[in-house]
Amino acid sequence: MFRKSLCALALGITALGSSAAAIATLAGSSTPALAAGTTRPASSMCGTVASPPTYKHVVWILEENTSYSSVVGSSKAPFINSVIKACGVASNYHNISHNSLDNYIGLTNGYSLTQLQPYLNDCTPSSTCEVTSGGDLFEQAATKSGGWKAFDQSMGSACNRSDNGNYAVKHNPAVYYTDLNSGCNADDVVMGPPWNSPLLKSFSSESTAPAFSFVTPDVCHDMHGAINCFFNLEQTADSWLNTWVTKLTSTTVYKSGDTAIFIVWDEGAFGSKGEDCHLNTTDQSCHVPAIVIAPSVPAGTVVSTLLNHYSLLKTAEDMLGVPELGEAASATSMESAFNL
Repeated sequence: MFRKSLCALALGITALGSSAAAIATLAGSSTPALAAGTTRPASSMCGTVASPPTYKHVVWILEENTSYSSVVGSSKAPFINSVIKACGVASNYHNISHNSLDNYIGLTNGYSLTQLQPYLNDCTPSSTCEVTSGGDLFEQAATKSGGWKAFDQSMGSACNRSDNGNYAVKHNPAVYYTDLNSGCNADDVVMGPPWNSPLLKSFSSESTAPAFSFVTPDVCHDMHGAINCFFNLEQTADSWLNTWVTKLTSTTVYKSGDTAIFIVWDEGAFGSKGEDCHLNTTDQSCHVPAIVIAPSVPAGTVVSTLLNHYSLLKTAEDMLGVPELGEAASATSMESAFNL
């Protein structure tokens, strides 16, 4: 919630207009040039096959605290918008609530807002702030070939249950699930630099690629912000995504055609703690982008169906062939709309 309290004063945010206007701006723009050194243009990431393959790998990349209108169509995020144009975006997608942790928990286990009350204060993992029952997507993915991995930037050491520099533990949901304790050190790992990253190494071969990957940028690269990296949040995150998404989509596994990548924001800016957001179409703090990158997604797909974090959980579970947890069971899937 750091950004919510200081961002307007420090950055002088100017509203970018309605969602429809942002989409119209995007549709009429040319694809921005990518930064030097990238390995795959956005235009080649999607639309390469007409029929959905059997997807074996699902990757989530979680950004932070930024509403839809501050990203889609924004000149501060040229790479993100080039990917939206080349792939797909959900234009009516919503978080669950505010603060951060409740969204991360709900995203991965389908808890309702009532069940998420203990996590609204972004508590650190402890006996009073853990999830001890009910199942989760990590546990489900462990039953599939490749299992699961969480890749956390700046975490310091594997399965770190405390804040560390620019690493925020509240953005790493795996460490809150007690059913993952035995394998946490092996599966919740430091992301590393692009030239020596466990994430990219994992996707160098089908035999090592996880069924489910949860990717967490640090607070300097997720649009959240911190004292030592507060300015140019959108540009910094856009550059970070440019590096990692182009490299990830250049791996052997992605190019084999069985990987889908979702980039979502945990919550919009300036929301109220405990607000019921998942069906709220009027409050912009509840409205966030959800970007879908996969070989079968037609270029320029814009889906206006009401979707939310429970939809993303349902979609991942259905793609991996595991049961739908909690609120995901009644949510709307993203599969057919994005041709997954």
